[in-house]
Amino acid sequence: MLESMAAGVPVVATAVVETLNSVAWACVAGFPNDEAALAEGLERVLADEELRREMSHRARQFALENFSVERIREQYCEL
Repeated sequence: MLESMAAGVPVVATAVVETLNSVAWACVAGFPNDEAALAEGLERVLADEELRREMSHRARQFALENFSVERIREQYCEL
């Protein structure tokens, strides 16, 4: 998921704790095992160009701010 975000790809995922804690504001999430909600999220993103553009921007920004080589190095040095 992070690789997709770093590439500026909108993310549609299930709402597991890891997703909600880190990237909920940058993705459309449905409940686990709810295929209809996941399909609805996919349809929503595909139908709304402005939403896709905003999600792409937010996803890339999140990845760059939190998972760049520089940021990971800083976190490692803080250990």
